[in-house]
Amino acid sequence: MDTLMELAKGVETAPVERSLAPTGLVDMPQEVLSGRLGEIYQKHLSAFPIAYVWPALVTSAGLLVPLPKVIRTNLYCGLVGAVGTGKSTAIERVNTVLGLGEPPVMELKSGSAEGLLNVIGQCGEPRLVFPDELGHMLGKSQIENSSFPYVLNSVYYNDHQKLTIARGKEVQFNCSLSVAGGVVEDKFDDLFGKASTGGLYDRFIFGQCPTGYSYLWRPPFDGQPEELNPVPVTVHPSVWDERDAWVKEIPGMTGRIAEHALRVATICASLDGNHELGLFDLAPAQAFAEYQVRVRALLKPNPGENFEARAAHKFLAYLQRHASDGQWVSKRTLLRDTRGYDLGPSICDKALAILEYNGDIQQTDKGRQSLVRLIP
Repeated sequence: MDTLMELAKGVETAPVERSLAPTGLVDMPQEVLSGRLGEIYQKHLSAFPIAYVWPALVTSAGLLVPLPKVIRTNLYCGLVGAVGTGKSTAIERVNTVLGLGEPPVMELKSGSAEGLLNVIGQCGEPRLVFPDELGHMLGKSQIENSSFPYVLNSVYYNDHQKLTIARGKEVQFNCSLSVAGGVVEDKFDDLFGKASTGGLYDRFIFGQCPTGYSYLWRPPFDGQPEELNPVPVTVHPSVWDERDAWVKEIPGMTGRIAEHALRVATICASLDGNHELGLFDLAPAQAFAEYQVRVRALLKPNPGENFEARAAHKFLAYLQRHASDGQWVSKRTLLRDTRGYDLGPSICDKALAILEYNGDIQQTDKGRQSLVRLIP
């Protein structure tokens, strides 16, 4: 009788592992599609998710916007998804449709920021660095004392750079630099780690592969590139008031995300032949900004100072995403899905012990199985 009464009250008498909550990640909304570039997506690129194409499309199209520019149009773009979901192919198709190849698009992998800037040099023109997978570049950013994150942070706002490298050699740089590439989802928080939390992560726009999307190979685009006639764009004063309202009224909106959205809006206006960006041009940009707020709730850098801290962050983020209502998850599943086994059992056990001590999780054993759950 007591057992029946406890069940009627919704009390679990023993820990039970339940199925993980589905992530149910939806695609970037169609409301982000704007003007000429939106037409190009619908005409040539709709086999890919909007979340893969739109960030890549506006990033590549940003190279075409002529001077003078009130709002900068260079962007850093990361497409995030599992291996084999077509991240790099989406970027390649975008560049083919826009008629962009060498030299504005540089399929370049560099071991250092100095080397990257040295190769680009003082070209005085926009360039898009496309290293295929961003893991190579972002991995270099995590090396202790690497200059990569600091240089990329600066170049996002300033075309002119002068660096002094080995033996006093100077590197002169003059270029509006954009970056685009793919990030394997389960490596995201490692690649955007402590070294990038100071600003590089904030400078990226992201597209997250939606749940259920399966990439199927298609022959390369062999048609004629789209004919485009971009124009310089000025900005109506009402745009700044609207930007301020976004930051004030939309939960989670930051000045940086709003800035990215205005860069995107400027690119779209230029490709539409619109010489002035006005208040009534901003609806797609607001939809894009709101998506960036949402996707950042899932894609977070790992700020851990050591292996135990990194593991703890991984475990907590996983449980918040997949088992936020406190259902029990097998420790084995947790370690497998977060690649905790790569760190070794002692580090994982210590990380879980820290989280339990801090009251973030609860651990228990059920027979021969170890279970973990988030404490809501």
